[in-house]
Amino acid sequence: MADIREEIELFTLGKLSGSALEAFEARLAANPDFAAEVAREAELIRAIRLAPELDALQGQLEGIDSTGTPYNKTATATPLHILFATAATIILLVVAIWFFNRMSSLPPHELFVMHFQPPKEMSVPKTGRGTNDTVQTLITPFYTLLALAEQDYNNGNPTAALAKISRLQSMTESRDYADLLAYYAGLACLQTGKPEQAVREFEKIAEDYPTEKPWYVALARLEARQMVEAKAGFKQIAGSKSPYSKDAAAILEQLK
Repeated sequence: MADIREEIELFTLGKLSGSALEAFEARLAANPDFAAEVAREAELIRAIRLAPELDALQGQLEGIDSTGTPYNKTATATPLHILFATAATIILLVVAIWFFNRMSSLPPHELFVMHFQPPKEMSVPKTGRGTNDTVQTLITPFYTLLALAEQDYNNGNPTAALAKISRLQSMTESRDYADLLAYYAGLACLQTGKPEQAVREFEKIAEDYPTEKPWYVALARLEARQMVEAKAGFKQIAGSKSPYSKDAAAILEQLK
């Protein structure tokens, strides 16, 4: 954990670079739980780094109190604890403004990492639409390969899953699973650093995933630096009843 926290601190302070930064960002993109842990640790790191400033301020105020200046204790003096509380509040406000401004100027990739939380499991029905003979469909090459792709995705191996999904999409039986295959192919592409391909996969979806499709298309365009199209997509989502409307509005605010 100590090594992880050190790495998180370096990332938070912008001191992580090269292959270490690429590996860290890849882990953030692929693991929502780790991304949440990083966010929590980053907040703790900022709080710890702020503590010395508050201690120094308290020392200065106590020094003022011991000399009797700049206020007169016998007059209408302000108690030390009120001065300290006021000063601490001002510092926290300044820090909050700094943090807000930093969040408002995050680069597209960091915004993508913060908001990309793909489903952890690939949920696949065991038969095609309109298929009655379950046993027969389960033993065909298509369904066998589909089960293996599902297994790869659920085990956290999007690269292997994507390779199998690409093969599945070329098979005749894929017509019953076209939207599902495109959806998980797009997710796997985003997890393996292929945002342009992800856009193409998500745009193949015809009927299923009516709320997920526009959200992931916009996220993929953001990661691909297709900023005009990404902003247009987020704007449409923010003005709708989509469950992603608040996230889209937050991204738009940060992209201003």
